Amino acid sequence: MKINPEIILREEFDGSAFLFNPDDGQIFGLNPTAKFIWKSLTRDETPEQILAGLAEHSASPLPPEAEKDLNDFLLQLQDKGYLSRN
Repeated sequence: MKINPEIILREEFDGSAFLFNPDDGQIFGLNPTAKFIWKSLTRDETPEQILAGLAEHSASPLPPEAEKDLNDFLLQLQDKGYLSRN
């Protein structure tokens, strides 16, 4: 999956962030974990690399459902037009 190059990331002081799509004016809020995933996607990391990065930066082991949650989030980003399969 590739990020839509038109999407703008705005980071907030509290660790959260927003994605803005200038094509349709939609805004999508990101918590710190989602922001980490987005930044990983901008580096063309695979889902496996993203999970490894999350595990490395987490204070506790990732829950068993982490892979499913990541895939669900990636599909949500794709459905909203922030990611493409190309």
